[in-house]
Amino acid sequence: MNPASLALWALFFAQATADVDKFIDKKFGAEKELKADQIVADAYAAAVKKHGIDLGTSVDQKVDKLALICRAMWELLRDKYDLSDEILLNKVKEIDLLDGNLDGKVSIPPKTCAKCGRPVSKRHARCIYCGAETVFNTPFDTL
Repeated sequence: MNPASLALWALFFAQATADVDKFIDKKFGAEKELKADQIVADAYAAAVKKHGIDLGTSVDQKVDKLALICRAMWELLRDKYDLSDEILLNKVKEIDLLDGNLDGKVSIPPKTCAKCGRPVSKRHARCIYCGAETVFNTPFDTL
């Protein structure tokens, strides 16, 4: 994660934490019999409502949905082209090893600007140093 994103998340969490603290103080003052886990759950719900983001489930839901879509695509391809699960597993391993590490993830090194030779972020269409247009060879280069 880049420094700007980290700073934004830090600001969000600082505000959310302040909101949670205020909420707990308010709840504790009014209802001392509430259990700690209920207070935390209520505070989390209040922070989610205020900021419109549910950090606890949205990522999990997206991962589950992507896994479902990937499985459906694989089954369609497997059935249409008479492929086997072994072929898929071999391709996964081949792609995993592109970076030299069999670690279950794809690690793509940063591209280098063709004009100035400096590293180019996959988030920018142009080199931030010299302005040269960034050329991406595959759709996955921007992920």
